[in-house]
Amino acid sequence: MIVINMIAGDRTTPVVAVVGVIVTLSWGMPIFRAVFSIKAWFGAALVLAVIFLAKPFYIAVKTGVSFSSVFDSTSTMAFQSGWEAFQTHELLERVPALGVSYPAWDTLRDSMAQLLVMPSAFGFDRTGYNELIQTQIISYATYGLASDFLAHWWSTFGLVGVVAGGMVYGFSLIFLNNRILRSWGTGFFLFTMLAAILGVYAHRNSPENILALMRPIVLAYAVVWLGILPLHTAYRRIMPSRIQT
Repeated sequence: MIVINMIAGDRTTPVVAVVGVIVTLSWGMPIFRAVFSIKAWFGAALVLAVIFLAKPFYIAVKTGVSFSSVFDSTSTMAFQSGWEAFQTHELLERVPALGVSYPAWDTLRDSMAQLLVMPSAFGFDRTGYNELIQTQIISYATYGLASDFLAHWWSTFGLVGVVAGGMVYGFSLIFLNNRILRSWGTGFFLFTMLAAILGVYAHRNSPENILALMRPIVLAYAVVWLGILPLHTAYRRIMPSRIQT
């Protein structure tokens, strides 16, 4: 049921989890050995399976129709024309061509709201830009449509926003990469998962949605850290007394 609920919300969650596991298991391996390892190929196959088969599986479970019927009912042309990856890429052309604009304040407000434990409890949303493009640009997309990182920046700040957004994206990856190299234990896994989210998720979503997906991971890390901190403090108090005796 957990897997079904994850798929119902977004296929990105299991995809990011798989990518994070692959990166963690392949950490420290030479690049060619990592690329051609069985783990990498198995992980890639699993990612593709989630992307292409997860939604038909979820619809089959939800409606009670067999998986084969749901999968076969979608023609190749309809699948290609409605596939989210193609529509997301199309936003890069259609948003500038149509002159779509989105308030900068809404982006800043919804992004800052993701710092809260539960933004929805305070009336904040993260789907404003998504609703804009689905109602005004691409209303025929199947299974809904996400967003596009650079298209969102264009709608908010124009060409300057695209340059700024690209710089934020690049410097964020560099920062996370440096933190991964210098971290160990739970911190290593935290920065690895955040980097995986940014690398996999950024191209197809808005800034506030990226932060929304990072939030539960950071909260989980904070809970673990707060649970370990008292034990670590007690351990440090015990060790000096043992050394003195």
